[in-house]
Amino acid sequence: MSSGSRSARLRPERPEVVRWLLAVLAVVAAVVFVAVQGRSSDARYELNAASSRLTPTETPTVSLPSPEELTNQLRRHSRVRLPGASAWFDEKQVRAAIGNDDIRILVAPIGLTSDQSRMLYELDPFDEDATGVHEVIRIEGTAVKGGGYSSLADDLPGWQRQFAQGDITGPLLALVAALRDAPTPADPQAAAVRAPTAAELAPVLAAVRSSGVHLDPAAGVTEVPATAGTAFPDSRPIIATFPRSTPGAPLVDWATALSAAFPDRPVVTLTGLWVDYRGPDADQFAEIASASYYGQYRTVLAERVLPTQGVLRTFLARIAELRLSGIFGRALPAPSFDPLSVTLPALPIVFAGCAAGFLVLSVRQLRRRPLFLIPPAGRARLAGLSSLLIETSGLADRRADAPLARAAAALRAAGSAITERGLQAEVRTQLDAASAELDTVAELLGRKDYRPTEYVREWAR
Repeated sequence: MSSGSRSARLRPERPEVVRWLLAVLAVVAAVVFVAVQGRSSDARYELNAASSRLTPTETPTVSLPSPEELTNQLRRHSRVRLPGASAWFDEKQVRAAIGNDDIRILVAPIGLTSDQSRMLYELDPFDEDATGVHEVIRIEGTAVKGGGYSSLADDLPGWQRQFAQGDITGPLLALVAALRDAPTPADPQAAAVRAPTAAELAPVLAAVRSSGVHLDPAAGVTEVPATAGTAFPDSRPIIATFPRSTPGAPLVDWATALSAAFPDRPVVTLTGLWVDYRGPDADQFAEIASASYYGQYRTVLAERVLPTQGVLRTFLARIAELRLSGIFGRALPAPSFDPLSVTLPALPIVFAGCAAGFLVLSVRQLRRRPLFLIPPAGRARLAGLSSLLIETSGLADRRADAPLARAAAALRAAGSAITERGLQAEVRTQLDAASAELDTVAELLGRKDYRPTEYVREWAR
């Protein structure tokens, strides 16, 4: 046999090229399918995280008397109010709830450091032989603490009283009842409200008609937050800010009055630290926004010094989050076309089809060639290694790409030489090379049952 005729006969036939192309496609489909597991596409509106974060000041803002002086004051008086303290409670209701027990109340300003709060906790103005209920209730800002308890409002009426007026009567009565093992009192009713008088409303309406906003200098807000445009992208909102309302007196309902004057505009008012909304879609998200916001920040609002500018900004960001969530009439953006999401379900079908095509063409090639030229053991080994290549291709990761490719090339060379007389040694050499590469793949997979010696023996049974 001349070398020229041998080269002609060893040239791959078209079905052979197709067969190995199917094998490569099967490997690629399996690798891609495994690599993309856990990935997903997501389309949603994004809100700047900084705009929705409420950050209190960390610098000390309060000076307190010494522990000895505070102890002496509490020994002399059942109620001690420190300079700067602004919390208010109904003294008559609290005195009736305490009864004859020795419960003393220390009202401190907002903005205590952790060390200052710990110092107040350690105050003990009582005699060593004191009997009955004797406890110091500490009011830090509008947070009520004592006896290992912390009492805060937990509903919208209570939060409105606490943050619009500084009224902590409800939480204080609840803590007194807990210290005395008395029944928990009923939740306080919503604060009484009144409409603003014509004289009160006139300058506010004038400012709103002129600039769209009314920013009372005493409220601490100097500009409209950028989150207002995100919260209400379709209509410029009316923003009006006011200082904290007088506790014990009816709360002025600015939001309703402004909404009546501008019925088609969103109206956001800030009174103290209490934000209220009136206007379009108020029934859909206003109560949810207030409940989620004050439920999350009630502790930090009660205890820490916060710029009212930041409170208004983050509340508007909360409204934006709710409106942009897609649950209140504003549709989410259409997701961009993702080829991966379309093709991923088809990859297992592609793998199965390519593997089946490879096996069919392999069988046809074996039937067309005079396999008698190779001993039966060699034929079984070739078929077994080919099957092992296909099976491990679907399980291997990128580390196995190189040995799989070399094994495929060796098996292809063995298949090309299978019909040639005098090339049996070449067939064995290529099968040995393929076996070594597939053994490496088995080690990478950690599967002893995929080692060629084990697999071919089981496969041939």
